[in-house]
Amino acid sequence: MSHASVLKSLLEKILKLYGEFYVIAENKNKDLVSIDFSQMNEFLKSENFIAGQIKRLENQRAKAFEDISKNSEIVSLREFISTMEDKVAASELDSLRLKLIDITDKVKELNGRNLELIQTSLGIINNTLKIITDLSANNNDTYNRNGFDDRSQDSEQSSFSLVDVKI
Repeated sequence: MSHASVLKSLLEKILKLYGEFYVIAENKNKDLVSIDFSQMNEFLKSENFIAGQIKRLENQRAKAFEDISKNSEIVSLREFISTMEDKVAASELDSLRLKLIDITDKVKELNGRNLELIQTSLGIINNTLKIITDLSANNNDTYNRNGFDDRSQDSEQSSFSLVDVKI
């Protein structure tokens, strides 16, 4: 099998996996936007699985390219394509290269948006936890379990509650 055929096969597989990865990232984005995290674990498992497959194929691609560059001074896929005599095969490889660049850029952009949504969600969660922690840190229970005010009449203790406010 020629170097071009090996690279073409690997790039096609990698491109397919990046396409699947992008679909998962889109679905994750929809969950984040709608604040519906019911499928998030499944998305993360799928992303990790596909990322592992991509890494394996990228290692194979790097090995194939290493074999190509042993006998020449070619250092990039673009250079390799420009030296190919079979212009149809060169065109196919270049098309795959451009599609791969496009899908990886889209994945990066979408993952960036997802990261922003996650950071915003974490900020909201942290603020909510701070409010809850601050309220419970006062340790001023306005009412006991029976619903009656437990504080003595002469107590100057101020209390804070989400339901009522002492003025």
